[in-house]
Amino acid sequence: MSLGEAIRRQKAGAAIKALAVQGVPASADQVRAGNYPLARPLMLVTKELPTGITKKFIDFAMSSETTDLIEQFTFVPYLD
Repeated sequence: MSLGEAIRRQKAGAAIKALAVQGVPASADQVRAGNYPLARPLMLVTKELPTGITKKFIDFAMSSETTDLIEQFTFVPYLD
């Protein structure tokens, strides 16, 4: 299970404990800081450097406007 899903289920009352890895606690903050070793980024890939509407979409996707959607699908958002 992903850390985002574990956090979501903990908030819903599930008896889940996310374990520290190499002494780093399992938390969204540690994932954002790049410290938690079992995290993987959600990537948006383009053939070339994005411009125009593609760049606008990527900027939007990485903005705080999408935090609720990212959390809804149990990923850890870049921004709070």
